[in-house]
Amino acid sequence: MPIETVHAASVPPQIFSYQGRLANSAGDLLTGTYYFKFALWDSLSGGNQLWPATLTSVSATVTQGVFTVNIGDTANGYPTPLNLDFSNQSALYLEVKVSSNNSSFETLSPRQQ
Repeated sequence: MPIETVHAASVPPQIFSYQGRLANSAGDLLTGTYYFKFALWDSLSGGNQLWPATLTSVSATVTQGVFTVNIGDTANGYPTPLNLDFSNQSALYLEVKVSSNNSSFETLSPRQQ
């Protein structure tokens, strides 16, 4: 009887869910509509921004500090498809920028691996 080998294809994600907690400098949890910009980098600091080519903001409702965004979900309002080839990366770091007015953004630190 011949032995069959099964190979699984590794498909890069097209959407990933990100949940965060947002608080002010005093540690108070925030509530309301906030604007976020997400980018993937090849380093914890410095380095090269790998995705997206142009940062675009997305709004999210923050409730008692908690928010969830489906990064890359263009069918449900996310502005940029997640088209990065993950197979060529040994480590990626997510940078998050946030704004209450969609104009002045603060970069949260550190980037998350």
